[in-house]
Amino acid sequence: MGGIGLGAITFLKHAGAGLIIATEIIEKRAELAKKLGADHVINPQKVSDLKAEVLKLTNGKGVNQVFVCTPAPQAFQSATSVLKYRGQIVLIGLITREVPITPVSFNMGELNLQGSLIYTDEYPIVIDLLKTGTLPVKEMITSKIKLSDIVEKGFEKLIAPDCDEAKILVSLE
Repeated sequence: MGGIGLGAITFLKHAGAGLIIATEIIEKRAELAKKLGADHVINPQKVSDLKAEVLKLTNGKGVNQVFVCTPAPQAFQSATSVLKYRGQIVLIGLITREVPITPVSFNMGELNLQGSLIYTDEYPIVIDLLKTGTLPVKEMITSKIKLSDIVEKGFEKLIAPDCDEAKILVSLE
C-alpha cells in the first residue's frame, strides 16, 4: 500500500469512519496500514475468498464504500463483490488498462462508481492534518535516499513487484 492508500486510511480514520478494512499483499505495508488506522488488513493472495472474509468481518453485510487506491485492475474487479446494496466504489488509483467488468452487478446492487482525481479539494484538508499532527508523515516515509540514487533506490525499487516501500524521501544533497 502506497502513500495514497495510507493517506486514505488516515483520512478515513480522522473523519470518523467506522470499520476500515484494507487489502495488502506486502507484510510491511500491511503493518503500516494497521498502525495508521486500518482495523483489519487482508492479504488477498493468502485467502481463498476475499468476499467471504469481508462478509465475515461485517456480519454478512458487506461494506458501504470501497476506495480503490491502486492501479491494479484486480482490486477494481473485486470491489463490487464486497459492497452492500447501494454501496459506492471510489476510484482513486489510476488504472490505465482495460478492465473486464460485469455491468449488471452495478444494476443489481444499485452501486455507484465515483472517480477521484487528486489535488482538487484536498490541499486545505491535508494542510490541516499536517498542522494538527494527525497525518503521521514520519511513519509513512519508509526510506530516505540521495538524489543521485533516485533511479536505483527510488524508481527501480518502487516498480518492483515485491516492493515494501510506502514513501521514499529524496534528499537534494
